[in-house]
Amino acid sequence: QHAEMDRQRFGGDGDEPFAFPHRLGDGLDIQIVGRLVADDGQFRFAHQIQPIDLPDAGDQGIAAFDDPDAMDALKNAALLAPDVPVTRLLYGAYLAREGFHEWAIEQLAAAWVLDAEDPQIAYELGVAHALSGAVEAAVDALSDSVRLDPEDGWTRLVFGLLLLEDGQPVEASGELTEGARLLPEDVEAQLLAALAAAATGEEGTAYEMVERARMRAAEGDLALVASVEEHVDSGTEASEALLKEDLAPDSLRARLQERP
Repeated sequence: QHAEMDRQRFGGDGDEPFAFPHRLGDGLDIQIVGRLVADDGQFRFAHQIQPIDLPDAGDQGIAAFDDPDAMDALKNAALLAPDVPVTRLLYGAYLAREGFHEWAIEQLAAAWVLDAEDPQIAYELGVAHALSGAVEAAVDALSDSVRLDPEDGWTRLVFGLLLLEDGQPVEASGELTEGARLLPEDVEAQLLAALAAAATGEEGTAYEMVERARMRAAEGDLALVASVEEHVDSGTEASEALLKEDLAPDSLRARLQERP
């Protein structure tokens, strides 16, 4: 999705290049390699993007959140290549999850200005707003991400959770249901959709989602499936209470800290 980024070749004299990897998703991994080079007495950031194969275990982006070198590397990349959306995106995503929400929003908003057709940028901007407590702004950003990539089940699920937080239960139920259908192996997603549907009077959808969860649940999940079914049986108020007071807040907190 970053195919239109500038792919300058290295040239001239400069420091040793540095590189950092990034998982774009759908099996596509890249590394951005860059260094400062001299250009008529001025320094510029030359970079190129190379396909690589990242190991599956533990890789969710550029660096582990506890990597002490990650912030400096990402900050340098964003400062040296401010017109490259991916550098702003990656730095902003890291900052958001480290708790630097204002800085994260600044970087991600700049990335969005550079590329307003990238659903990943819109998603990460929404995450940064949500982590900062700005739910309405988060909803706006996530709606852009869903518009640009409606088949991304993770985004639709997080969007639904934020709509619920924003006091839009009917809209939230629709997004949670669509997200759950797109993520059939995600048992929690099915249960969230079941409760949201039951809370808004969509009894048929609620029981369908409970059954979808039961079919894929591991043994350790069966007690939760049974609890959700019991609340669905009890009606809208019980379903709404379990959803809003327990499952949805916990799920939203956990999912905002992850990178799909």
